[in-house]
Amino acid sequence: MGFCVDGGNETGSRLETMNETAQKPSIEIRRMLESDKPKVLELIAEARGDALSPEERAERGFIQGTVNEGLLDAALTGPGIYLAVSGDEVAGFVMSWGPEQIGEQNRVGTESLRLAAEAFPGSRVFMSGPVAISERFQGQGLYRKMASARDAALAGDFQCAVQFVDTANVKSLNVHRHMGMTELEQFEANGSQFVPFAYAL
Repeated sequence: MGFCVDGGNETGSRLETMNETAQKPSIEIRRMLESDKPKVLELIAEARGDALSPEERAERGFIQGTVNEGLLDAALTGPGIYLAVSGDEVAGFVMSWGPEQIGEQNRVGTESLRLAAEAFPGSRVFMSGPVAISERFQGQGLYRKMASARDAALAGDFQCAVQFVDTANVKSLNVHRHMGMTELEQFEANGSQFVPFAYAL
């Protein structure tokens, strides 16, 4: 909002701006705890977009793959899951996986790791994703904030991160292409096309 140029309204304008700032929810970025699981599962259900048409899913973005309680438990044993938290609400999360957690049967994961290792020779690579941000918290840069906190914590063990995007997920593709990552070779797996994005920590 703009300030009034009328001197008599200057104080009111300042108060209004202060109120807007006070009402903006604060966001904490931290590693996920076991106690966070119920709220993370709620966000997963919201982000899946099962009730949306393919066109709506492409425009809004959607969480890729099958993400359930078992997957959360597995992710917690590796590099971890990082959250954006506002009060008692989970506003977003980003998962992370060590290469030893990606089984050979996971064609998308293994191919993404292979391509990243080729693009960043000599680097130990971890897998990033999936990512979800509650719709009402989107547009606040939470993905970058969560990834930055996670990367700082993992920098002693890894030198590179890679994540893949289904080409049907148009919104996610656009987000990744504007974040300065290295776009790797597109490949096919399980009947879908994927694009990996990698970057050095």
